[in-house]
Amino acid sequence: MSAPRSTIVVVDDADDVRRLLEETLGESHLVKTAPGGEAALALAREAPPPDLILIDTKLAGASGYELCKALRALPGLAEVPVIFLAERRYPHRVGQTYRLKYNPGHRWFYFPEMRRDEALVFKVYDSETDGRARFTPHTSFVDPATPPGSSPRQSIEARAMAFF
Repeated sequence: MSAPRSTIVVVDDADDVRRLLEETLGESHLVKTAPGGEAALALAREAPPPDLILIDTKLAGASGYELCKALRALPGLAEVPVIFLAERRYPHRVGQTYRLKYNPGHRWFYFPEMRRDEALVFKVYDSETDGRARFTPHTSFVDPATPPGSSPRQSIEARAMAFF
């Protein structure tokens, strides 16, 4: 008997984005899509609640952040993780970034004592659907313990694809 699939609700007013996420995530998850806030609220009210909600930050005529507040107010949804999708337009392409909201179940690691000759390598995406982590969120922040006048730290991001 196979393990039950987790449910992801995708809220985006762009048909192609909803379709892409449904095709990509649908291999290993039950994906329900909504083009806007009202449809998302209706899906979220269904039992059982979803395991994850992906919301576009700028929905047609609405704010993804306001939708998130409305979803959080529904019974049983306060603890459901939400990832915000934000479209970024560049001169020659359109991309997506993901935003996360704090959840006490997340595990975060901080490496404050890294030296110039050290590197941190982590997986950003994995296509395997066998239960291992598929995405790794990462971030930066201003460290309040940094001495005044210190030169700012710099990060070099290099991306590579590995096929096995």
